Amino acid sequence: MKRKTFLLTGLLLLGTMTTKAQEKQVQSKTQESISKESLYKHIIKYGIKFPDIVFAQAILESGEFTSKLFKSANNLFGMKVPTKRESVRIGVTQGGYSKYGDWGYSVYDYSLWQGHMLKTRDDITKKQYFALLGRVYAEDPQYVNKLKRRISEYNHIFVE
Repeated sequence: MKRKTFLLTGLLLLGTMTTKAQEKQVQSKTQESISKESLYKHIIKYGIKFPDIVFAQAILESGEFTSKLFKSANNLFGMKVPTKRESVRIGVTQGGYSKYGDWGYSVYDYSLWQGHMLKTRDDITKKQYFALLGRVYAEDPQYVNKLKRRISEYNHIFVE
């Protein structure tokens, strides 16, 4: 009986290790490496309003994909863990920021944030959206001006 249990346990462990290795392989095949072009395509894919502004936010917040938060948590937008909306985060950093399985989930989570913030504002203008970001998103008083500068820098990417 002990031998059967030992053999069964060994087979289960081997199966678990194989499954984990397969999951990692599949995950690495499905994760697209980030580029400015792929980021913009994801923003469009999720139907996010004002894609040029959102692109500029991702570039600014992630330090052009070099920030510690982006590298450790795939968090492009500096998103904190939400308390009043749906989220696709898989964890939380020590600082209370959302952690994502890959950067694409970060973009999708931004679309959820935007949907929550604009649920009654279908007719919001770009100017109003900048004002909203300045009020509820940014800690830096120069945030909107920095976004506008980034938009003009990367204008060549915003071709649909």
